[in-house]
Amino acid sequence: MGNQICLGTSLLYLWALHVSQTSTNGKADACRTLEFAYEINGHALVNHVIRNISVDSSDICRLKCYLDEFCLSINFGNFICQLSDSDHTQHPQDLKKTDGFLYVGTENACAGNLCSEHGKCAIHPYDNTPYCKCQSGYTGKYCDILVTNCTESPNVTGVHIIWPNDGSGQLPVYCDQTSDGGGSLYI
Repeated sequence: MGNQICLGTSLLYLWALHVSQTSTNGKADACRTLEFAYEINGHALVNHVIRNISVDSSDICRLKCYLDEFCLSINFGNFICQLSDSDHTQHPQDLKKTDGFLYVGTENACAGNLCSEHGKCAIHPYDNTPYCKCQSGYTGKYCDILVTNCTESPNVTGVHIIWPNDGSGQLPVYCDQTSDGGGSLYI
């Protein structure tokens, strides 16, 4: 079994490579759980790095991964921590021999990622379930619905990209999702 990271709201226990935490009531609510289960020395996952960070150890790199909702694996070498938004299960062709690096993958629910090319799979920190975080202009459970008006845009007031049905291309608009039942469009 690999190392597991779970940080809750009240206490933080560090024990060797095992980082574990539960809240005082014994529940692990509001807790993202990552189990670092795969270590491959002399390798790195390429083409999926979302952030490079200078750190002192692979343990700190693992903690940085835990804190980033999109991180699903790490590469660590020469005091450089690379957070990746994928892993060797989803992209085995991108696991490359890389001298001086250690690849560490996680057991994660994004391995069966169903997001369209307009979304990224992330792990919800409250219940550890996967969800698709959509690119601007797309919505839906799998980020596969092109937003054509404010009623289809995410239920958040602000500037959204829509693709009007008239074929004019993308248009940034301000959508008011709170007044008059929501869905009001302001150009």
